[in-house]
Amino acid sequence: MTDMPTIKIRTGEGAERALTPINSALFTFAGELASRNHIFTYEPGTESGTTLGSYIFSIGTTEFSNAVEFMISHGFVCHLNVREVPECDETAFQNVIDQAVTLTDIPTFVPDNLA
Repeated sequence: MTDMPTIKIRTGEGAERALTPINSALFTFAGELASRNHIFTYEPGTESGTTLGSYIFSIGTTEFSNAVEFMISHGFVCHLNVREVPECDETAFQNVIDQAVTLTDIPTFVPDNLA
């Protein structure tokens, strides 16, 4: 029996998570939409019957391209060069952007001599 291909990641909260072809899928978008590239990972079969999912966007990570290569070559579900971003993906992306940069964050990025 062959081992399941697995990518191990650590979440922002410090929890370890295993991404496999059973619980994760890759989504890449064509052209200017490539900033929305992401891995979607999910936990089916919760008590309420709903699927809980998480987005791992390519922004802010240097290891994303390694994960993409691994997923493509190890049988993960891959949606490549998609031409339109689904509304749910765009909403998730905008939430990440909104959390990453707020007006109160801007002064911490501006050097004192330029403020």
